[in-house]
Amino acid sequence: MASDSQSTEGMSGRTADNVMRSLKSYRSHLTRTIVTTKRFIPVVTASIGSSSALSNAKERLISRLNEVEGYFTKILQLTIEAQEFDPTNAEKLDSDLDNDRARTDDLGEKMEKLSLKERQSYLKVLLDTDLNSRLSTTITNETEIFGPESCIAMLQNDFNIRYPLVTRRLEYFNRKQGNDELFTDFLAKSKELANLAEIDNLKKDDVLTFNALRGTTNRELLDEFLKIEEPTLERIEKTAKLYEGKRTTKAKLSDETNQVMKVRETKDNARGRGSGRRGGNNERSKTKGSKSRSN
Repeated sequence: MASDSQSTEGMSGRTADNVMRSLKSYRSHLTRTIVTTKRFIPVVTASIGSSSALSNAKERLISRLNEVEGYFTKILQLTIEAQEFDPTNAEKLDSDLDNDRARTDDLGEKMEKLSLKERQSYLKVLLDTDLNSRLSTTITNETEIFGPESCIAMLQNDFNIRYPLVTRRLEYFNRKQGNDELFTDFLAKSKELANLAEIDNLKKDDVLTFNALRGTTNRELLDEFLKIEEPTLERIEKTAKLYEGKRTTKAKLSDETNQVMKVRETKDNARGRGSGRRGGNNERSKTKGSKSRSN
């Protein structure tokens, strides 16, 4: 006759006690994650923007929501397994599962129950001091979190002005490993910069454009390039041709001016020498005349 432990052992080798312990453990994880996730609810969106602060908040939130869903899925599997071990307890297990599903669903509906002021407060929790200060000076009590003139839109606009895409891409292409920097840290930072630079959207001309920007050693020309609102290979080539054309024209004008100055200087010198000779003859003539009168 099989022992009690053997009789409650499933095909996978797991016992009823093991399943119930796992179920209890995952249910605790679910509860803890739901509680800590609620403060991130206001920013559940795929359009959070490219700001590193907002992007990190989005990733943290989505990660937590995935955890919640993952824990519930595991609880569902363990509940089915537990019911196979103990059919007499199936109703109680179903009731517990319904409660877990309700808590999970409630997390997704929580946003709709918050007041606008509460949503703004939750958003500010996710921002660093600098972003928080700039947001506070531009929003009102009626500013929505999402939408055309929302908190997120204002932050995105501020971010794009202070840290435009061209700057982000230049920073990505210029990034090199520091002397005391671990390669893994360098690689992690490069991935972060790649996301900010939106390199997935780069085309061949875009790569050539930013290679040209980072490759030039002419600081004046680079300043001209950076004045272009949206640099493209065509615009950079046009700007470079205009710049070089101006340089050539200035050089020619400078040569012509120098040549004119040299000619004038030569003539002035010639006149000076001529006046000196004539002056000497006059003096000699005056001297001779004086001698004649004295005799």
